[in-house]
Amino acid sequence: MMTTRQLANRLFAQMTILLVLYAAAALLTAVKFLPADPLAVSLPYHQIAGARNVLLDLALWTGLLAGGLTLLSEAAGSSRSSLLTWGYRGWTLLLALSVLTALLGLLEGRYLLELPPVLDLVLIVLAVVVLIGTIGVARTAAGRAWWIGILLALVCVAASLIPAATPAQDRVLRVVTVGVRYHIAYVIAGAALAIALLSKLRPKSTLALPAGLAVAGVLPAISPLSAVGEGTSGVLLSLVVAAAYVFFAVIALRGARAPGWMVLGLAMIAAGGVLGAVQAAPQIGNYITGTGLSELMIFLMALGVIMLAWSASPPAGSAALAWVATGTLVAGLAALLAGVVQVYLERVLTVGFLDTQTVLAPLFVVWIAGLAVLAVGLGWAALRGLGTG
Repeated sequence: MMTTRQLANRLFAQMTILLVLYAAAALLTAVKFLPADPLAVSLPYHQIAGARNVLLDLALWTGLLAGGLTLLSEAAGSSRSSLLTWGYRGWTLLLALSVLTALLGLLEGRYLLELPPVLDLVLIVLAVVVLIGTIGVARTAAGRAWWIGILLALVCVAASLIPAATPAQDRVLRVVTVGVRYHIAYVIAGAALAIALLSKLRPKSTLALPAGLAVAGVLPAISPLSAVGEGTSGVLLSLVVAAAYVFFAVIALRGARAPGWMVLGLAMIAAGGVLGAVQAAPQIGNYITGTGLSELMIFLMALGVIMLAWSASPPAGSAALAWVATGTLVAGLAALLAGVVQVYLERVLTVGFLDTQTVLAPLFVVWIAGLAVLAVGLGWAALRGLGTG
């Protein structure tokens, strides 16, 4: 049997490997947008894009579970647990099966719900095992918030398996379960890990960050419903929620010398939250839902939460952080500008898809360059993490 700290370190190592694989898949996905795609036939877009999404989501889960075990080792001591050890072994098998499923092209076709139902059920069972084994984290407020966030994420995964009677019901169910998972559940768990770390840096650290981000996340979570005729907010409310994301991120960092990974993570979550809040206004959401801006929002939220989890056991040195931050900034700005141009050409001027892609080709090159820098940073961090773990 391994100690809880050893299990946490091994899960963090698995997270870094998943992130490197995600970066590779993201680069291959980005190449698909270039005029000349050398892998157009041998590697279809839907297959590599699905693999990219699965790898990112599994990295999220793995990092958050590793952060929870870190909290447990600090709250109750680094004890040994046969339940958690078997849970870790099962999780390792789940990751291997998921990667194999992605390589074989056996993923589902639902966006951000690509993992087959059988593997989703295995994920739920294994995560419940970890929750039972980490019940000791409830001794602290941050631990309870993390536990609630993971539990809510599991409820969303389970709800996504409910069969829908009509395509419209399936769309609404997918929107709600994915939105709540990425904008509320994951964020609560990640922010709880950030608060646990901040409590060591300053005497007064409250749960205002996870609570505030959870409340603000309600609007972005349901914002895609505006594209199916369900208006979710007005422009004024969207702007208020967007400002709330920035406010809570700034307040959380005030008066504390927070690690760079945490600062980067909160900045990503704030940026993703602003995009989600703006999308919630039907006057805007009808134009940008389903474009590159929607994918950018998920990318920022997911990677931001991973950075918060990583701050619990960050790689040594600052070089990897600089590469990751630079790559995220370049790729994010390129994707943002490409999304705005796409909306203007396709949704306002009704220019054809292929003609729009031709215009966006230079921005795609910059986007790919940013993803390459991000991949180098993630690989560097993985090597440092594995070397010290």
